Amino acid sequence: MFVSLHFFKKTKSKITVFQQVLYCPTSDMIADYNTKPLQGVLFVKFRDLIMEINQKEFDVYKQHYKDVLTQYNLFDEHESYLFNI
Repeated sequence: MFVSLHFFKKTKSKITVFQQVLYCPTSDMIADYNTKPLQGVLFVKFRDLIMEINQKEFDVYKQHYKDVLTQYNLFDEHESYLFNI
């Protein structure tokens, strides 16, 4: 923790600064979703947490997206593996 020395000089009183560093495993760091290329379970966990959805809702969303693409003739059967449907 960075605290300016001038801050302490200006206060003219005794100040005690307590700092505690807590261990947080990588599997619980939500910021990793934005800073690292995650794969598998961690990716799905953080995606669902950030988007506030679960896997079932996401599957419904993918199906709806595929239906809309098909409706406008934009869905390519050769790329259907991208949907895993």
